[in-house]
Amino acid sequence: MENTLKTIGVAGTLNFPKGSLVVKELAKEIEKSYSDKLRIVVIGEMLEDFYKSESLIVTGKYKREELPEISKQYNINLFLFPSICPETYSLVCDEIIEMGYPLAVFNLGAQKEKAEQYPKGIILEEMGVEYVINKFRTPDAS
Repeated sequence: MENTLKTIGVAGTLNFPKGSLVVKELAKEIEKSYSDKLRIVVIGEMLEDFYKSESLIVTGKYKREELPEISKQYNINLFLFPSICPETYSLVCDEIIEMGYPLAVFNLGAQKEKAEQYPKGIILEEMGVEYVINKFRTPDAS
């Protein structure tokens, strides 16, 4: 039987405006209702206390050049850039695009502009947990 678990990657160091709350809320909902379908792997660190869950893996610090190998190791299907503030520039978005992974971002700032110009860009029009999960569960959000 084919593995249907979809892995959402999140790269970088997360704090409140950089999306730690978004990731925490997503992990809670995934654990409650979708643990057989979705999981989140944070390649990096979460600076605030995070929700401990089978559906959330936090790898810890990494070197930039290790990102592609770690992404393969955890079978990442797509990346979420969970920042809830408009960025002026995002090196992480550039790195994800360079690797060729689908990239989901909220409808804000430079991250939105990057996703609009990227064929595998996914712009999340809402920040609600159910909306985001439903976007990731669709077949076109590989």
